[in-house]
Amino acid sequence: MVEPFGYTPENVKVKAGIPVQLHFQKSFSGGCLSYLIIEDFQIEKDLDKGDNLVEFTPEKPGIYTFHCGMNMYFGKIIVE
Repeated sequence: MVEPFGYTPENVKVKAGIPVQLHFQKSFSGGCLSYLIIEDFQIEKDLDKGDNLVEFTPEKPGIYTFHCGMNMYFGKIIVE
C-alpha cells in the first residue's frame, strides 16, 4: 500500500534470481509518493491512484531501498 505518509509494509522479502512483481496500491492522488524510485534496479515510475505494477529480477541477495520522489519516504526490498 502507498498511503499519504509512507509505504505499508515498508519491507518486502523476495528470492534472488526469481522475477518479482510488486503491486503498489495507491489510495490517493498527488503528493511526492506519486513517484517511485528503486535505484538499484533502474526503476523510476509514476504511481497513479489504484494498482501500479513494478517488475524486475533481483540477481544478488542484499537489501535494496526504494523511496518517493522527494526522498522522504522509504521501504526495503530484502533479497534472499
